Amino acid sequence: QQQQQQQQPPSREFISVLWRWMAQRGDAAELAHWPVLPVAGGKLRLLQQPAQVLQGGDWTEALASALQKLGCCLLDCQLLSQQLHCPALQPFVQQPTAAGVLDALAAVDAAGAAGSNSSTSVQQQMQPRHGEGRSLQQLLQTLSSAERHHLRTYLLQRKWFTAAAESTAAVAEAAAPASLARDQLQLLRLLPIYEVHQPLPYEDSQQQPQQVSAAASKEGHAMHSALAQAGRPPLLLAPNGVSNTVLGSTFLRCESAAEEELLQQHLGVLRLPVSAFLAQHLAAAPQQLDQRGLVSSLVYVLQNLRQLAQEDGSLPSVLGDLPLIPTRAAAAARAGQQQQQQQWLASPTALFDPRNATLLQLL
Repeated sequence: QQQQQQQQPPSREFISVLWRWMAQRGDAAELAHWPVLPVAGGKLRLLQQPAQVLQGGDWTEALASALQKLGCCLLDCQLLSQQLHCPALQPFVQQPTAAGVLDALAAVDAAGAAGSNSSTSVQQQMQPRHGEGRSLQQLLQTLSSAERHHLRTYLLQRKWFTAAAESTAAVAEAAAPASLARDQLQLLRLLPIYEVHQPLPYEDSQQQPQQVSAAASKEGHAMHSALAQAGRPPLLLAPNGVSNTVLGSTFLRCESAAEEELLQQHLGVLRLPVSAFLAQHLAAAPQQLDQRGLVSSLVYVLQNLRQLAQEDGSLPSVLGDLPLIPTRAAAAARAGQQQQQQQWLASPTALFDPRNATLLQLL
């Protein structure tokens, strides 16, 4: 019984008094590698660097769940409400910003290889933390579709990608967060949190994006991938005006134009030119594409050809040689199952104007 009492972790009152004492000293280095950092769930974490503990932020329930699944811990801000900004605490916590989250995830990944264990329970004996010994990529597989969405939404806020605002004498609060560093941007590209379109039929034999877990698939069968993933081409933005039904898993599914702009400006995502999209995707297997989507995409290109050609000079010549235009044989091809649909698609240079009555009589 005496041994069990000695193994009991310190009480919350003791931890509170301890941090008031450390705040006065301004340094907690003497207690480094001691489990005295309170986090959500009634646990204690070691004082260690780089930190895997995040200060309290504007976390949604799904985002908090995602961070904890990924091995990050959330500081018990209620217990340390008077010491949140003291110098003794700062080296052992990450700020509630995109940079802080990414640095915490990098620390988790580094610690995962070593299988470090640094959490104990205030009310129970020491317990291994979730994800012990697992890499960040393995932990990412446990996230649901909603958790990936909330994590992406938080990390892709424009305020994280702009330089610190001009300081003024009237501003007493902390300055705006600085832009993300190069290594943080690279980690952001490698996170499989970006939603992509469902694979097209002819993509089934190719390597697919990362699937969400079986439980998450019920939320809407969303598919996610990293912006840069080994063995797969980088994800792209589709040309404007193209139907979603002809887009495959190579193309990102963004929520807004602002998200697309941010991905282009700061994460190096390219928008595929119309000519390349027609040649590499629509013409690759037009008979396997949604025909309404194919036609509506072509109609948009033809109706806006002059404007699009100003941005993509090769578009007229590329479009003229691609067999993508439906002909009068379309109805027969759709009615006759034995005919290949590609037979009723022709290149513009091989077509005649149906309004020419003389040509119609000769044909």
